Amino acid sequence: MSRRRNIDWVAVQQAALHDQIRHADLLELGVLSSTIARKVQAKVWGRSAFGVISLSGPPRTRDQELAAAVLYGGPGAVLSGAAAARLHGLERLPQEAEGTALVLVEHGRHRVSRGPITVERTHRVPEAQLVRDLPVAPLPRAVVDAARRLGDTDAIRALLAEAVQRRLTTPRELRSELEEGCGRGTARVRPVLTEIEDGVRSVPEAWARTLAASIPDLPPMMWNRRIVTADRAWLADPDGWLDDVGLAWEIHSFRHHADPEAFDATMRRQARMTGHDVHVVAHTPRQLRDDRAQVARISSPLTRRRLAGRAPPSACSGPRDAPSEGSEGVPRCFPRTQGVPRSSGAPPRARSRGVPCCLPRSQGVPRCSTAHPAPRTRHRAAHPRTHDDPSRRCREGSSVGCQLTRGSN
Repeated sequence: MSRRRNIDWVAVQQAALHDQIRHADLLELGVLSSTIARKVQAKVWGRSAFGVISLSGPPRTRDQELAAAVLYGGPGAVLSGAAAARLHGLERLPQEAEGTALVLVEHGRHRVSRGPITVERTHRVPEAQLVRDLPVAPLPRAVVDAARRLGDTDAIRALLAEAVQRRLTTPRELRSELEEGCGRGTARVRPVLTEIEDGVRSVPEAWARTLAASIPDLPPMMWNRRIVTADRAWLADPDGWLDDVGLAWEIHSFRHHADPEAFDATMRRQARMTGHDVHVVAHTPRQLRDDRAQVARISSPLTRRRLAGRAPPSACSGPRDAPSEGSEGVPRCFPRTQGVPRSSGAPPRARSRGVPCCLPRSQGVPRCSTAHPAPRTRHRAAHPRTHDDPSRRCREGSSVGCQLTRGSN
């Protein structure tokens, strides 16, 4: 007379992750191989991955598919890539095949990729973060791993820009992860990250940056900088900014302006900038993509403004999604002089590279005649730091002086 095995089915259910459990774990809990095979054949259970059993039949949810991938990777496996980025809340990712997942395992573990599950052995398995009970790589690692596997440059731009725009990570963290991690697949990611470090926060802005760089008579443009008036009051955060002549470049997407309140806010912002003698040029993403010759005429108002000798009433500082002060307590906003002529000895593009001077015209202070050298690097979206000699200040008949600043990578 055969005896029925006493199996603790409650323990079996508790040992499962989203109803997914390893075949070996079922055997350790006393479930016979014949019982497993019979339940799978009857479709009471299902096989979700190699060596992984689904206690609720074939996987029906995305979490169950990811749990099966993690269990296939074994103890210490961590989800990364696009699936992990989605678990962190990112949305601008291309659609993937059903069940696709990237699993990171220790370099000494022998696991092969099977079907939609990609296994990557690494010496740098990150410390997992639990998201919906799943071990997930930190966001910078997940974003970089996902970007390395994307073949479209605009898809990489959308992914990195969303992560930084929503303040889920920083360009510095992404750069650190890119330099320390695997170099495979980073050829497309590096120039995109350079755009992000330069202040670009969307795909159309990246198109605009590329187009602006191709216009010969256009000075270097800064992206997503806070614009302040002479009394350090916030004015606007235009997409593109030419500090040399006070020209703001706005890119109006239909997706954003479908909301009437967002459209009204845009109109109020443009009116506010125009009221402070800022020339506003606006284009749509479709124009940037399909009518580049027309958009390139942005240099026409710039030329007219230069010939008129007009100077804007505001100066730019750090990126709009950065804190108001740097790590050393250095203010990011520096008012620009209003209508004060440029020194003849200063380089013509020094101010367009983020070298504002604190010399408001209302105080009647003449511009310093010292020729300040332009920074060697472009103005980056990072913490500002003072000039190599912060004690050097220009004083000509007044205690008000100018302090050079430049962005740091």
